[in-house]
Amino acid sequence: DTVWTENTSVGREYTLVGPQGDETPMSVCTSIKFYSFSDAKGRKPDQRKHRHGDLPMSYELVSSMASPHGREGEVCALAISPNGETACTLSRQEDAFRIWSKNTTYSPSGVPSVMWKCLYKVKTPAGFANLLSQNKNSSP
Repeated sequence: DTVWTENTSVGREYTLVGPQGDETPMSVCTSIKFYSFSDAKGRKPDQRKHRHGDLPMSYELVSSMASPHGREGEVCALAISPNGETACTLSRQEDAFRIWSKNTTYSPSGVPSVMWKCLYKVKTPAGFANLLSQNKNSSP
């Protein structure tokens, strides 16, 4: 999820230029949100979760990560393992990818709480971009 805000103390800062040339400082905040599908089979519509009293929702927010690559790093790609326990995010601004692990804890009443922990931050190796461009320019 990417949200523009006028609060320049959070997120990556940009200067937007209007049609008359006026400049407005803005920031972009990136967060990743994880949802769970709520199966409505066998339930009446009024038994499903509602958002602010309107239409029943088929998905429920389980967890979110605000600014997973720091203030300046936007997320340009995300991959999740088939079992949903591990995720990988990529940021061009940070020039790195991160490996995340899901940790679920339960309250005494049995309500689950999901948190994501960064296991590894891997920076793009020096010269890697040059290697890629050389491979594209070489003939087989």
